Amino acid sequence: MSLVRGPNGKLRSWVTATLILGFIGGGFLVANLLQPERFANLEKCIGNSAHGYFNQCDETINLTQCSPNAGESSCFMMTLEPGEPVEYADAYPTDAIKTEVYACRVPMIPTIVTDVKNHSLNYNGCRAPVGSPLNQK
Repeated sequence: MSLVRGPNGKLRSWVTATLILGFIGGGFLVANLLQPERFANLEKCIGNSAHGYFNQCDETINLTQCSPNAGESSCFMMTLEPGEPVEYADAYPTDAIKTEVYACRVPMIPTIVTDVKNHSLNYNGCRAPVGSPLNQK
């Protein structure tokens, strides 16, 4: 009697489960290595305060604030250390209509990206900086 094969010659259930979990874990690892920008979105790290935002995670983030003024969108990017706040007045005049904020893991840059499967769909995402080894495909 084999450890891998049962008495009927088929793979044992624990071997099958291990292979399935190995393929899933391996796929996640390969995707993380080949497309790190997919896993760099850290919008959960943006905390709201009375006068602005702060980094509520334990890692440094790149934060982008965009505000449409007079029909044009103006965006400012800054790097925030853990717990570091940024006030609204640091980036915008008082007549800002609304503000969109998104964040990415350093060194990724928060920006509008195009969906890989649907090129007419744009969303807040992350990309590698120009000239970065992460940008070489």
